[in-house]
Amino acid sequence: MLSAVYISEVSEGLRASDIEQLVADSQRLNSARGISGFLVRAGPNFIQYLEGDRARVAALLRRMETDPRHRAMKILAIETIGVRRFDGWSMRYFYGEKDGSVRLESFLHHWSGDDAALINTVVRICSASQRHSHDEQPAIPIGSFSVLLKDC
Repeated sequence: MLSAVYISEVSEGLRASDIEQLVADSQRLNSARGISGFLVRAGPNFIQYLEGDRARVAALLRRMETDPRHRAMKILAIETIGVRRFDGWSMRYFYGEKDGSVRLESFLHHWSGDDAALINTVVRICSASQRHSHDEQPAIPIGSFSVLLKDC
């Protein structure tokens, strides 16, 4: 299995309802394809973690490169894994409040460690959101990063 983290710029004019539809579609399609992970809206960026069958994750990343809902997609880390970290998450969605978003973006853009360490850090932050989620919605779970990033 393969895991990957990328960052991209949210396309201008993309509304919250567009992101909600994106997440709903991703939950359905990822579930059918055996892909799990999460999407983060951090200020002007999307950050996404994906895991699953190597060929399926690679194919999804290639399709996403041309998705008009974002641009300047940059894969930050890729790692071979033996066990899923987010088996029950076909796609979770989190947003970052302004202060938390700036710190998350800066953290990712200035990362100097290896791929496995970056993935583990992103996973740790998003796993912690399970314990700190404030604004849960039945179809699209959402958690704020304002508290979580104080540990970084």
